[in-house]
Amino acid sequence: MQFCATQGGIVIAPCGLNCEKCEIHLAPENLKLQKSLVEYFIKIGYEDAKPEWFHCNGCPGDRSDHWSPDCEILICCSDERKLENC
Repeated sequence: MQFCATQGGIVIAPCGLNCEKCEIHLAPENLKLQKSLVEYFIKIGYEDAKPEWFHCNGCPGDRSDHWSPDCEILICCSDERKLENC
């Protein structure tokens, strides 16, 4: 079962996000983006935010290497309803 839909060459996560434009998905290859995400997360109260927090191989990947393996949309859409996206 594939958990992301491909629409016109764009990978769309079950929640509707375009994975190829997702900052967390892109962060491991972009130091400037990592820094920006760390600064933002510290600003909103995650004082121990670190660059290594920001990685995701996408919904069809290993859930242990997923930004939010307990994502309610992912669980509902992919696991429970067996859909590609909502």
